[in-house]
Amino acid sequence: MQLTASVELGRTRITLDQALNIGEQSLIELNKKVGDSVDILLNGKLFARGEIVTVGENFGVRLTEVLGGGIGYEPGERALGASGQCGG
Repeated sequence: MQLTASVELGRTRITLDQALNIGEQSLIELNKKVGDSVDILLNGKLFARGEIVTVGENFGVRLTEVLGGGIGYEPGERALGASGQCGG
């Protein structure tokens, strides 16, 4: 069974006018600060929280907290790479 893993860096609300003016090099400010934990979702459901790390030249997420019920991973022991694959 395959799951879709995604990481939410933050959210913001913008007006329609602001959305229509978004282009290359636009900056969208999010509600999270540097160092804040990010949300990790599996199939669109909140699964865990973690911190952004680099894995070679890719980004990854080190799990710091697995929320209710998990799927067998211990917090902080595995990282989800940019491809959504689990690694050690």
